[in-house]
Amino acid sequence: MLEIFTTSEYDNKIIIVDGDNKYTYADIKQQIAWQIENLKDKKDNIVILSGSNYGFIIHYFAALFCKKNVYLLADRTRLNDIKFDFDILEGKEFGKIKEYSFPELNPKKATFKFFTSGSTGTPKTIEKSLYNLIVEGEDVLNEFNLMNKNYNVITTTTMCHSFCLSCLIMFFLFPDFVIHTKDISYPDNIDVENSILITTPSFLSTIPKYDIKFGITPKYIFSAGSKID
Repeated sequence: MLEIFTTSEYDNKIIIVDGDNKYTYADIKQQIAWQIENLKDKKDNIVILSGSNYGFIIHYFAALFCKKNVYLLADRTRLNDIKFDFDILEGKEFGKIKEYSFPELNPKKATFKFFTSGSTGTPKTIEKSLYNLIVEGEDVLNEFNLMNKNYNVITTTTMCHSFCLSCLIMFFLFPDFVIHTKDISYPDNIDVENSILITTPSFLSTIPKYDIKFGITPKYIFSAGSKID
């Protein structure tokens, strides 16, 4: 799955659509290379804040390649809970480095941490690795036979949430999909054909509650784990 970084085979493939902008793997790799250089003088602890999923992908892989201690945070107010020195990554303005060579990346050692909500007590951190995401991704793609179907991927949440991160990194690392980063606020906002929707039970509950119709019905819906009434 990491062949996109070690070969140029997929460089001309469009992988992300962000508003009116379309980005190939070559575009994304050049921006990740630029961000790697930018991170070399940053602190060892990096916090990636919720926001643009396009920007998140750049920040996430650059931080992993730099072997930083990566923390994902969905809520800026939770910064006060962090008791160590860190630098923050957010936004989606990047330069490009056209001539680059990525450092070796061991997916089992490329780890990152989520902060729990703290709703049941003191917030804790949960650690996962890029290898975990790759294994999860392969299982999902094989279980639902999603390869070679050219699906568009859309989401109602951000990659700072474990479920969305797992899905979008999975689709990013396989060159058979296109990730659309437009925010989906309501079911009738969906205007992309042949799509896989990544969402939550709370979003899905609005459909029967308010009798809302999908703008264009997704081919698949992947929901975070919770009871769906």
